[in-house]
Amino acid sequence: MSTLRAQNIGPPGAGATTDVVKGAVKAWGTINTTTTPASFRTSFGASSLTDVGVGSFRPNFSAPMQAAEYAVNANIGSAAGGTAAGSSSSANYCDLNCVNTTWTIADVTGFLSFSVKGILA
Repeated sequence: MSTLRAQNIGPPGAGATTDVVKGAVKAWGTINTTTTPASFRTSFGASSLTDVGVGSFRPNFSAPMQAAEYAVNANIGSAAGGTAAGSSSSANYCDLNCVNTTWTIADVTGFLSFSVKGILA
């Protein structure tokens, strides 16, 4: 097996390059909200999980982000419906909230998935 190591990738000839390291997902996971306390089903770049309160979870990063500005994507798979939202709150963790069908933060039974993109410290 060969190993390819590259900081930037670009088109042949002239053109802009893309920094593949900065654009990669730094943390992701799936949280089982059906257990008490909630727990990771699987994760990468997240060292622990804090149950903040009703419908709110906080994955703590294994390595801090450079700053509290990064992208968070969250969604929940639940037979009862609902959705999820994520926000960048700290360089050390993000906040995830489950929202029911009436757009109220609530405990929603299912699997909450998230991904975080940004620059590590």
